[in-house]
Amino acid sequence: MPRFQTAVCLAMALLLTAAARPTGAEQRHQPEQRSVLVEAEAPVVNDNRAAALRAATLDACRVAIWRVIGAYVSGEDRARNGRLVKSWIQVDMGGFAQVLRVLDQRVEDQILKIRAEVVVSAVPVAELLRARGVLREWRVMVDLPEQHAGRRVSDRTAETEFDQQLAKVGFKVVERISPLGAGGRAAPEADIRIVGDVSSDPVGEVVAGSGIMSARARVSARAVVADTGEVVGAGSAQGGGADLSEPGAIRKAAHAAAAMLAPRLVRDILLLPASDVRTVQVEITGVLDPGAAEGFERALGQAEGIRKVQRESLGGGRLVWDVKADAEVAYDLAGLLWRDLRLEIVRSTGTRVEARCVSPPVER
Repeated sequence: MPRFQTAVCLAMALLLTAAARPTGAEQRHQPEQRSVLVEAEAPVVNDNRAAALRAATLDACRVAIWRVIGAYVSGEDRARNGRLVKSWIQVDMGGFAQVLRVLDQRVEDQILKIRAEVVVSAVPVAELLRARGVLREWRVMVDLPEQHAGRRVSDRTAETEFDQQLAKVGFKVVERISPLGAGGRAAPEADIRIVGDVSSDPVGEVVAGSGIMSARARVSARAVVADTGEVVGAGSAQGGGADLSEPGAIRKAAHAAAAMLAPRLVRDILLLPASDVRTVQVEITGVLDPGAAEGFERALGQAEGIRKVQRESLGGGRLVWDVKADAEVAYDLAGLLWRDLRLEIVRSTGTRVEARCVSPPVER
C-alpha cells in the first residue's frame, strides 16, 4: 500500500444525503470525520504478502464506510415462463476512507487478516462526480429571457447566475447560441435545457426622499431533457434588490431570485449523472412486424446490464422504448444495439438513441 494508504470508494448512495441538505451558491459542506476500528482480510497468492496487505487495507476501507455511512442495497429477480433468467443484488456506498495504521496482522491458512484504524468522511456527491469527470459529459444550456416592467430587455442577469453555478459544480455549460462563422448562429447541442422566464418590476424608493430604489423579481424555470422532453426539475423563486438606480435595483432583484432557484435545479439535474441506473429512450424505425418488436424486446431484455425495457409506442413501422440500464451500459447502449440486435445506428446521445431495423432480431 502506498505511504498514505488511502482508498477512495465512489458510489451514488451519497446523493440521497447530499440532495437533502440545503446548499447555496457560496456554501460549502465540510465533511465530518469518524475513526473506527475494523477487521479485514485478503488471500495471500503466490506468497505475495505485500499484495495481500494492499487488498486487505482496501477491504478495511470498505468495511469502515459500510459501518459509518451505510449502503443502499437494490436487487431484481426476473423470470420468464416460470424460470429464473436473471437475478442480481447491488450494493452502493461511498465516502473517503484512510487507513491511519494497521494495529495487527497475521496469516491463517493463506489468508492475511488485519485489524486497522480507519478514518471515514462523507463527501458531497457533486465533488465526487466532478473529481471523476462525469459531469463534463453532460451539456447544459440555459435560456431565461427577462422582462422588466412588462418590457423585454437584453439583460441576462438570472441566466448568468445559473451558468455560474452549473459551471462551478462541474457541468459543461454551452452557450444559448453558438457561432457558425460570419454567416449567423444556430442553437447548440445540449443534453439538458433550463428554460423559463424572468419578470421584474420597480417598487419605488426604499424610503421616500432617500434616492435608493428598490425592485422585486420572479424567476421560473424548468430543467428538460433535450432529446425526450422529460422535465427533471422545476421551480420558481422571488427576490428583491436595492440600488441607487432603478435598472440596478432590477438587476439585483433578478440576481437574488436566480441565486435562490439555481441550487435547487442543480441538485435535480445531479440526479441524472449521479444515478447508477439511467433511462435512455430508443426509437427504431423499419419495424413492420409486431413479432419482430417482441423479439427485439426479448433480446435486449436479456442483455447484461439491462434492467427494464418498457415499450412506449409501436405503429407505422416505428418502435419506441424507455430502456433502464446500468450507467456504464447506458453510455454504450448504441454499441449494444448494433452488436447484439444488428440495428443500424442513426443518432446517439446520452439520453436517446435512434436506430433503423435492417435485419430480424437474433434470439438468444
